[in-house]
Amino acid sequence: MFEIEVDKIILHSQSVRYMTRGNRAMSFTTKEYISFKKEIQSKLPPLKCSINPMSVSLEIIYPIPKSGSNKARLEKVGSYKSTSPDIDNVAKSILDAMSGCLYEDDKLITKLKLSKKYGDLEQKKIKIIVKYKIIDK
Repeated sequence: MFEIEVDKIILHSQSVRYMTRGNRAMSFTTKEYISFKKEIQSKLPPLKCSINPMSVSLEIIYPIPKSGSNKARLEKVGSYKSTSPDIDNVAKSILDAMSGCLYEDDKLITKLKLSKKYGDLEQKKIKIIVKYKIIDK
């Protein structure tokens, strides 16, 4: 198990852009998404890249928004976050970023558990808690 903190999650679905030059259509990955992946990879503990199937659990903990009354903010502490972004898009971005570091390819993930919650009032960044277990063949 390890924990990563980031300021912002760049979604995988927003990472690819398309443009045309003459009759050619080209796709490219945005600089924002590339820097997000590098940030995640730089914060990973030094682990051996697994080539075995594994189960992964991601708990994404968001800071409570500053807007709203103190009572409303207190009620959000520890509750599930049901607003954007979609949890599957967030998971895809994080799992894609860890690919090549924690595991050889994200196709090796055979079991996935996700949750998206609010943290406490003091939390400033998004916390990503990663639990993983290599599954013996």
